[in-house]
Amino acid sequence: MKSHTVYRTFETAERREFVRITEDVQAAVDEAGIAEGMVLVSAMHITAGVWVNDDEPGLQADTLEWLDKLAPPSWKEPANDVARDLSPDPGDYRHHAGGEDNGDAHLKNLLVHHQVIVPVTEGRLDLGPWQAIFYTDQSAVYAGVLPPTRHRALSKLARLTNHVERFHCTLRQRVSRLVRSTLSFSKKLTNHVGAIRHFLCHYTLTRSAALPE
Repeated sequence: MKSHTVYRTFETAERREFVRITEDVQAAVDEAGIAEGMVLVSAMHITAGVWVNDDEPGLQADTLEWLDKLAPPSWKEPANDVARDLSPDPGDYRHHAGGEDNGDAHLKNLLVHHQVIVPVTEGRLDLGPWQAIFYTDQSAVYAGVLPPTRHRALSKLARLTNHVERFHCTLRQRVSRLVRSTLSFSKKLTNHVGAIRHFLCHYTLTRSAALPE
């Protein structure tokens, strides 16, 4: 049995977005050189998903609205009574206690699913005439915390993603406590940004000092 693995990195411009990846998947099939078989497309992020559907903007907008009603974001007013009834009790997701703001995105992932299997026939993706493959992320949280100009994306092949994920978790937890503390004496955004930058500098220096020479 022949197998082939390809990793792709996608950067979304919006907090929630659909990215068409049909051509990327077909390119991976071409690279593998298989004529008959199956291709597994899997999102390697906990709030991201992969789905097969029509490439039509209205459908995508309807889907995002539907997802918001079933898994309402707690950072904005519920869309209607259904969304209000399905909102977390007592008003915010327990997941946010650790500094996150994307509890709804994890529930949306359960609805969209994180992977699909597509048949390959005569070297081509055997999709219906209106079907396309999409990557979607319901929470571009890291892009908001660490702008693209301040970091670079790493694939699993780099074998450093566990260190990156640990840093992200530490950053979210400590910054959330830091923001709650600074709120006690200031509500100015510039003060929060300065405090976060101070933390990042201090954290980097302490971690660097702990590394072996």
